[in-house]
Amino acid sequence: MFSSKERLRKRTGEFGVGRCDYLEQLAREFQQSDSREAKRQVLANLANFAYDPINYHFLRLHRVIDLFLDTLSEDDEPLCEFAVGGICNLCVDPVNQEYILQHDGIKRLEPLLKSQNQEIVCNTITTLIYLKTPSSLIDLQSLQIMALLRFRPIPAFRSFCSAVQIGQKGLLTREVTQADVEIFSEVSGDLNPVHREGGVVHGAFLNSLVSCVMGTQVPGPGCMVHSQSLRYPNPCPVGHIVEVSVVVTGAKMDLVKCRYSVMARPKDAPLSETVLVLSGEANLIMAQDQQKRVKRKKRKTPHLTEL
Repeated sequence: MFSSKERLRKRTGEFGVGRCDYLEQLAREFQQSDSREAKRQVLANLANFAYDPINYHFLRLHRVIDLFLDTLSEDDEPLCEFAVGGICNLCVDPVNQEYILQHDGIKRLEPLLKSQNQEIVCNTITTLIYLKTPSSLIDLQSLQIMALLRFRPIPAFRSFCSAVQIGQKGLLTREVTQADVEIFSEVSGDLNPVHREGGVVHGAFLNSLVSCVMGTQVPGPGCMVHSQSLRYPNPCPVGHIVEVSVVVTGAKMDLVKCRYSVMARPKDAPLSETVLVLSGEANLIMAQDQQKRVKRKKRKTPHLTEL
């Protein structure tokens, strides 16, 4: 769950350590500690804090992004895993994205594609996808990176449907109009005035756009949502342009794992005014695998006898 400034104040209390100071303490402890295990624990904490957009400013202030980037070259698998996980959490933000690119983020991430750690490879691929910009496209299409992505075998992903690939991405960009809100209000029965009169787009409507990308692009027709998490860090005003992004990040048994985000900005506004309005993860199941589950369930369910 994402935090708000008011929630942070309540949790901190009158005499508590503020979030900014606490993150500074963590960064200092990582740099000064001689214990490898302590460094791992601290970096894992910092990677978790990188998940919440309210911490982005503090993390930039205390140069935690640099700390993550510098750690990518460490000869310590857990440290690399936490570092790339932190970068993966941060790179959905346009300011963080630009900072990572300016500090050779793609070049630093590239060697991790050779890792035997599947979590590292998965987070690296996802991060590289989010780092795609017109200026970074040439670097991302380099022969070294493309060769690694094409030929790198990852055993845990072999259960994927042949039509679904790790790193596959779907995008949808559109304006959310007042008419969209009115129609959705009528169809859903959600007549909350905060939407119809207050100019705030329904969260469920934004999620329906995510579902649209999942069902028509990635993974594509035939998929169904098995489980899903949703976070709404900022409201989305009516009239804004939204960009929906869905990325395939992995597989577990017969489930396809996806990460998604919805970014919004005022119409005709620069990219710097873009904010995150929805993010989350979902486990999706393909149609053929869902049919297999149903058949297994029928075989295990005893028939009811007439009384």
